[in-house]
Amino acid sequence: AMPSFSNNDVINKMGEYIVKNKSTPLSRDLLYALKGNKSKEIIPLLGMVIQEGTGEMKLMAIDQSAEVYYKDTVRMLIEVMKGLDDKKDGDLVRKLAEALSSVIGQEMGSYVQTWVSWWEANKDKPEEEIVKPMQGSNSETGTAADHFSYVRNTAFNRLKKMSADKIIVVSAIAGSCPCGGDHNFDKIEDIL
Repeated sequence: AMPSFSNNDVINKMGEYIVKNKSTPLSRDLLYALKGNKSKEIIPLLGMVIQEGTGEMKLMAIDQSAEVYYKDTVRMLIEVMKGLDDKKDGDLVRKLAEALSSVIGQEMGSYVQTWVSWWEANKDKPEEEIVKPMQGSNSETGTAADHFSYVRNTAFNRLKKMSADKIIVVSAIAGSCPCGGDHNFDKIEDIL
């Protein structure tokens, strides 16, 4: 039911709880449970988590923001980005740029000033002129890759371009579970 929450008071209290207790598994699980919530009311919670959450939570909230298609999402992501440095915070800036690209339908690189300048020139435009969601995967492989969102597809394409010696796969050792079972169902090491 959490993806359908739209009451500002409830969402704000959840955001406060998640950030206050960010080191607990429950907070991470609550954030994950909200993943399908694409309402406008979720934007302040996502902004709060991006600003104050753990590293993992920040990435989760940025990924979710990439699918919350409102002008307020753009404003929130730009505000977060303004406080970052292209070089020092490169990975975070790249993730924010991907989320922004997903929402506005344009790729403009991973430079804070480019995005801030774009926002200054466009912030007074109506929402329908700013928010033009980027399409995800358009492949027809018959695999899950056919259904990737823009952000997931961008990451997948980056992975495909990496050389094999840059990819390390860590999997559970068969029989390492006390029950003796092999719980490595997808055998990702074979796939990669």
